[in-house]
Amino acid sequence: MRSTSCPVCNRHVRDLIRHRDEFAAEDILVFVAVPEDRRTAAEWKTERRIPFPVLTGRLGSPHEMIGLSRKVFGAVQQSGSVLIDSQGVVRHAHGATMPVNGYRRKAITTAVQALRTRR
Repeated sequence: MRSTSCPVCNRHVRDLIRHRDEFAAEDILVFVAVPEDRRTAAEWKTERRIPFPVLTGRLGSPHEMIGLSRKVFGAVQQSGSVLIDSQGVVRHAHGATMPVNGYRRKAITTAVQALRTRR
């Protein structure tokens, strides 16, 4: 997520929640990374009833650890998605500066389907 206050990012998380049974059926674990501190993230998770683990960073943000840094003069946090298989291989990675482009459900679904053929 770009931030816990981003309405577009919150809409994307709601979509993940709507599909959580599908993810669970495929043994897919969903994590949500936010750039805010732990307290803010915990309050957001409780308030929004987020069923997934929410990641925050100790030094910087979890975004920076996976290449979703701040862009546009260091002010705009990128958002995106990463799909990692059970062997630790990245099978899908997408990042975007504009939040409307950060979540591509169709691309994630295609990557998950490709995992099925690898099993």
